[in-house]
Amino acid sequence: LKNFFKDIKFVQHNIQQMKQNVDEVQQSKEQNGNLLTALEVQQKQLHDVDLKLNESVRSLKESVATVIKKSKS
Repeated sequence: LKNFFKDIKFVQHNIQQMKQNVDEVQQSKEQNGNLLTALEVQQKQLHDVDLKLNESVRSLKESVATVIKKSKS
């Protein structure tokens, strides 16, 4: 589990960096329409992945907590 959470944090960190890169390109003065459109699609996909990843982590934490509580009973 320790490695799982380490991997999850790594993925979350990379997603945040990608989002920041998208924001920087969107604010750039030299915006190319096709590039901007592609980045907007990528941004939506990253957002969806980030939400799913957060949901998975929350679910796993709840499951682990339940298992721990049952094992202590």
